[in-house]
This record gives sequence, C-alpha cells and structure tokens, in this order.
Amino acid sequence: MLRCHVVAVHIPGATGFGPGVLLSVCFRGVPRRTQVVPEERSLTWNEELVWPLDTCPLSAADTLSLRLRRWDCPLPQGDLGATTVSLGELAANPSLPMAIRDIPLLDHRELPTGCTATFRCYYDPHGTAGDVPVTAHAQVALEPPGVALADRKEDFQVRVRVIKGRQLRGNDIRPVVKVQIGKQNFRTRSRSGSNPYFNEVFCQNFRQTPEQLVAQPIHIQVLRSPNICTKPIIGVFELDVGTVYSAPGRSLSGKWLSLQHPRHRDGRSQGLLQVSLVVRRAGERAQEEEMPAGDEDVEANLLRPPACATTLQIRVFRAEELARAEPARPCLGGTAGSAKVSVRVGFAGRTLCTRGMPPDASPEWNEVLFFPLRLPPVCDEILLEILRGSCQSKVVGRATLRLSQISRDPDELEEGTPGFLPSFGPCFLPFYGPRPDSAPDSGLVYRGRLLLELCTRVGTPPARQRGAIAPVEAERAQGN
Repeated sequence: MLRCHVVAVHIPGATGFGPGVLLSVCFRGVPRRTQVVPEERSLTWNEELVWPLDTCPLSAADTLSLRLRRWDCPLPQGDLGATTVSLGELAANPSLPMAIRDIPLLDHRELPTGCTATFRCYYDPHGTAGDVPVTAHAQVALEPPGVALADRKEDFQVRVRVIKGRQLRGNDIRPVVKVQIGKQNFRTRSRSGSNPYFNEVFCQNFRQTPEQLVAQPIHIQVLRSPNICTKPIIGVFELDVGTVYSAPGRSLSGKWLSLQHPRHRDGRSQGLLQVSLVVRRAGERAQEEEMPAGDEDVEANLLRPPACATTLQIRVFRAEELARAEPARPCLGGTAGSAKVSVRVGFAGRTLCTRGMPPDASPEWNEVLFFPLRLPPVCDEILLEILRGSCQSKVVGRATLRLSQISRDPDELEEGTPGFLPSFGPCFLPFYGPRPDSAPDSGLVYRGRLLLELCTRVGTPPARQRGAIAPVEAERAQGN
C-alpha cells in the first residue's frame, strides 16, 4: 500500500478570493485529490491519499505526479503548477518514509510558478486495500468500510441573512433584495432610501452529496422597487455554495457584497449589501449570530466578485472585396461627405468600434479591441459587423464567432491532451449581408471578408478599450 501524506503548499500570489484550490496526485494513472480549501499563501491540508498495490509491489520506475489547481476552473488558466517525483528511493527502503519539502511546481514550459508543495510518502509492502477505509477521493475515512462520504447524500441547509444596504445607486428608491438559492427564489420586504435595513433570513434545504451541493448557485439581486419598471436592477452579486462551504466554519458572517451592474460587471460598484451566509449539516447546532456593530470595517469584510483574469483581444487588420459605396447623401442639418467604413464588435454586453476609414475596396485599420473575459466564459457569441455611413451607420455585413468552437476545456479531451484558450487566426473571415437596395427578405449574399485575429491573454485587462497594432505585427499577420 502506498500512502501520500499531503502536508502543505505555498502560493505566493494568493488573493484569498475565488473558488478554492486542491492538490491532485496521480500514481500509475489513478488520480486522487485533496479537499477543496480557500486559496491562501500558506495552506495546510494534513490529508492522506492511499493507493492499494495488492500484487503489484512498488518498483524503482514508479513516479508520483502532483498538480495544484484552482477548483472549478478549467485548465490551463486554473493551473498553479505541477511536478513529478520518482519513488525509487522509497522502493529501495520501504521502512523509511520519503519526505519532500518545498518542492517547486512548474508550468507547461517547465518554468517555476513560485508555488511549492510539502508531502511525505510511505510504502507498506504487506498492506492491502481492506486495511484502511478511504473516501471516494482516497482520503483516510472515519466511517466504516464501504461508506463513501462523497457519494452519500446528506441533508444540508443553506442560510442567507440579508442585513442592510449602503450607498445604493438611485434616487427615490424602495429597494428589494431578491435571493436565489439553487432553484428557489426569495424576496425581502421593500424599504426606503439608499441605506435600507432588512434583517431577513432565508433558508433552503438540500439532500445531495457534498460535490453536488458546492455547485449550487447563490444569486443576489437588489431591485429599485417591488413594482415592474424599465430598469429595475440596481446591482447583482453571484457566488456558489462552494465558496461558503470552503470558508472556515462553513460560514461567511457580516460580509459586504460589492454590487455590480449585470451588463457592466467590470464597472464601478452600484452599492454595498451586507449579508451572512452559512451551510449546516443536519444535526449541527446553528451558532448564535451577533449583529454587526454600526461602525464595522467595510474594507476588512468586503467580498468582491472575482476579478477578470484574462483579456480577449480582437485584432482587426484589413478588409477585402468590399463593394464600393455611392457618395454619401447630405444628412439633416449636415453636408455630404464620404461614407467611412468601420468594424463594430459586440461581446458580453459590451460593444466597441474601430475608427472610420475612407471608402475603399480594401480599407486597413490595424487596431486591437480589448474585452475583459471571465473564465469559464458565460457568453459564447462574438458579433462582428462592417459598417458604412457617417450619419446613420448602415450594416454592410455580419459574421459571428463562438468561443465554444475556438477553445477547448481539457476535461472534454482525451487524458493528457492539453486544452487551449480562445484563439482564432490570423485569417480572413467572410461577411454576409442583404443585397443592396433590395427587399429585406431577399436573402443574404457575400459582402466581403475581414482579416482578423483573436487571442486571449492572461492578466488584468488594460484600462484602454482599443489600441494600435505595431507595424511588425501587422506585417506578420498579412504575410500569412
């Protein structure tokens, strides 16, 4: 029997937010993993992973593969580093444990990520699978043999307490908080003003396995009024039960939520909402929750939504085979001018446009548009349009790209095959639109093609929304 005692890991760039991290350990193609814990600089697990060897004793050629990654975040963006350790020393001396301290973890280019892991390995040549009961993730179990904790359904209760709001945007509002736990919706009473006090508790019971429970969503909306109006939403905040489940004591008490507008998640805050969230197993006594003080430190208890860790770059180079336009007609209150050509790109509720170029069969822009991208992506479709006209832009042609078709999650591929972030080109993309001066239902025809490139960059999105492409990059793309 092979035992791997996972002691701790060190993550120098930990933020303290996110879905948590886990350490996956693979031996002879059989993976085991630790529990999911909140991401911190110094994590301590003290968990034991077990592999029964039975009639196949440990040999000098055996290895142990470790990978540290963020939970519920697809590779490679969720990868924090990996390494492979030889078990030859343990096979030669079974009576002596093999201790590995602060071994560096590497990225896919075999470069150190800064993260390290500490663990110990034990080998018992005479141990069998029935000696120690293990869970579905091969952790040492405290239950009788044959009971897999992760596969067993349990009774849980998720409790959300809405306390109060602060600095909610809007004038003469009567805010209402709508809470969705799983598939069940709840709603508070309406209050008055931008700093309302609610103090209402909502509970939802689940009978699920822990793995099913942590995937359940918690969606919080703050509405301007209980009545239906044109723009009722002030702000939203989304998280999953796993964020609460992995917190110390399975609770987040007195946390301030920074509300974001649903169509501008990267914009400024729409106000603050104080809540307490807790997850309890059946039979656990709920602790008495103290009311937060009036002068509590908001910054210390602020729960922000996960930051956009990646940027979607759409590089627009030039168009070809565009039909020449007729001279622009004078606009109301204006004069005749050239119908400039531009490219408009829409994604995830944001629309950006290149600068207008003089009418030509092959206009050239050499511009890049930046879109913040959350992973895994919620929106799939990218809409591209070629526009013509200075008064009221006319759509010459349209084309679409889908992120699901230009990216792959490694979980969808064969074992060992790496995935890749959204990428496309540089290549020409055809555009189709209605025939000029024809009926709307006359069908679509080819209106030209656009040389572009789509790539994804890991890191904080730039403050600017568009920029110029370097001449060297433009020559490279046009040379392909």
